Amino acid sequence: MENSALDLEVEVNGEETFTVNKRSCFEEILQFCYSNGKVDMNPSNIASLYCAAYFMEMKETVLGSETLYEKSVRFLEEIHDWSWPEVVAALKQCQHFVSMAFSTGIIYKFFDSVISSVAVPCETSPCSSFSSSSSSGFRYSCDTATWWFGDLARLEMGLIQILVKMMISRGIDHGILGRFLFYYQKSRASCTTREEGINTFETVVEMLDWLDLRTLSYKSLFRILTDASNLEISHRCRSKLEKLIGSELDHASLDSLLIPSPPGASYSYDVHLVLRLLQLVLSREACTLPLNRLKKVTSLIDMYLMELAPDPCLEPSLFTDLIRAVPNSARESLDRIHASVNLYLEVHSDLSNEQKMDICSGLDYKKLSAKALSSVVPDNFRTCFRKTIILKSKFNKRKLNYHDESKQVKAELQAMEQGAAKLERICRQLEVQMHRNRMNISSYE
Repeated sequence: MENSALDLEVEVNGEETFTVNKRSCFEEILQFCYSNGKVDMNPSNIASLYCAAYFMEMKETVLGSETLYEKSVRFLEEIHDWSWPEVVAALKQCQHFVSMAFSTGIIYKFFDSVISSVAVPCETSPCSSFSSSSSSGFRYSCDTATWWFGDLARLEMGLIQILVKMMISRGIDHGILGRFLFYYQKSRASCTTREEGINTFETVVEMLDWLDLRTLSYKSLFRILTDASNLEISHRCRSKLEKLIGSELDHASLDSLLIPSPPGASYSYDVHLVLRLLQLVLSREACTLPLNRLKKVTSLIDMYLMELAPDPCLEPSLFTDLIRAVPNSARESLDRIHASVNLYLEVHSDLSNEQKMDICSGLDYKKLSAKALSSVVPDNFRTCFRKTIILKSKFNKRKLNYHDESKQVKAELQAMEQGAAKLERICRQLEVQMHRNRMNISSYE
């Protein structure tokens, strides 16, 4: 009996059950009943004693003696004098009988005490009055507003959800709460099963959505997005996380976008993810997104393209989609795009002329500087002129027998005609722009 660590499951009124430690609660209740109301109450056992007294209906005074319930209520009235470790210990005990702790309301007393302590400025916070090694591997220094992270990170997710809601309603800084949730997800990832890890991840993302997005760390958002690739999270959770990131994409850095491609992909970075983020920004906020924010997003994508261009495994369609995902109207100059296209074409020298032209045809050459445009014609677009002449020659020769050809040949002729017209338009545009640039250059000489 001395070393017993068994738990006792108590059923109350055939409805509720809760588990208590035989030595810390059940024997103390017996002691109260058979020792003239004497019981050793402390923060470590008050929650179980209070709940037991409440559900065992030990409320009515007998022969003028104070009941266990009354003693518990009186003890809780002094909670404002408890130390931080005592409040945390009482709160952790509630995890053994969560439903009863909520139905009696005792857990809210502990929540209130926790929030009051958290709201205290760090220089007067309770962290200076104790030290704990229970979470030393994750503890933040006390010279920040995060001294409490390590202790509360040991609470179960259900309690964290309600506690965070209460903290939001009490005006706790959203930036601090966001940092705590990132910390909570990271600290729990290594000490839970895979299923629990997925549940924690998805719940943390849900709680992040409650906060002001402008207060969240973009680096941390992308960090958990990377973590998501190792977890089988739901499509709904992934979409919500991408929405959180996409809504403030102008705050991201280039390093944040360099997320490795998913398993099975041959290219280096997850281009599909960046395209989805761009779609969230441009399709939903294109009409209201301020121009300065749109330009930041555009500059970020242009730098991202330069990182992608040397990748020999990146498909031309993905590279083209990313170029065209941002409207040319958002770019003051296309010189950086031109540089990335040149680099991509150098690395992918085996592309067909049609593929090369498809990559280049969406560019607005009026936004190229004279220096950039002068390098376009001899290097990458010289084939445009040759291709135009060849296509027109073939087309004119076969057009004479157009009515005698089969449907397949007619389709080929129509495609040839469209290709020739497209190339002619590009050539004319290049010629006009080159002429304008030469005139501009000569005017300064």
